[in-house]
Amino acid sequence: MSTRDYKWEIVVIDDASSDATVARIKHFLAEHPAVNIRLLLNERNRQKGGTIRRGIAEAAGKYTLFLDADYAYPINQVGNFLKQLEQGIPLVIGNRTDPATTYLVKPCWFPFIYLRHLLGRSFNLLVKALLLSGIQDTQCGIKAVHTATADALMDKMTISNFAFDVEFLYIARQNGQKITQVPVTYNYIDEPSSVRLLQHSLVMFKSLFQVKLNGWMKRYVLDSERKP
Repeated sequence: MSTRDYKWEIVVIDDASSDATVARIKHFLAEHPAVNIRLLLNERNRQKGGTIRRGIAEAAGKYTLFLDADYAYPINQVGNFLKQLEQGIPLVIGNRTDPATTYLVKPCWFPFIYLRHLLGRSFNLLVKALLLSGIQDTQCGIKAVHTATADALMDKMTISNFAFDVEFLYIARQNGQKITQVPVTYNYIDEPSSVRLLQHSLVMFKSLFQVKLNGWMKRYVLDSERKP
């Protein structure tokens, strides 16, 4: 990031983790005091949705890109997302099913990735049928958005679990925001994701119907769009 010709900041949020994440980040910041990185600590586990909402609220730039902290999506992809935002697209999301997407996977993780892919495709088929036709990969862990747009959308969010992404994109589409999908590089060479596939999948499937109900009841209409 230090080679970029624009101003940037990195906001790292620890969601009440029990591992060595915070100690490692503090050690890095102590050795690199001039780097533009802020570390925020959640006092309790706020799940994915609550943590990203906090990050959006803390973001100071015109654009915000949020991604998983396991570095599954290398930061050198940021230019592709920024290009779309600068062309006026309000919301840009990664698409792991795009033919141009590149996977880097250690052989030992093939069974886990394959199961995750099957569950993900099943989930996405239901998402497309119920809520978001044309969106190929709601759960890709890298997304970029105009910060002002994100602030408005976040005010209507009700879900904090891993279905957060679906609700976020659904609210955007309900309010006429264009969503562009781009290929990514997906780097899976370390330990498994924190997603517990079966347990979290059941919660996420249930959340889809909550999103659908909220949509029917017009709970996602932004205040600026409401008719008097």
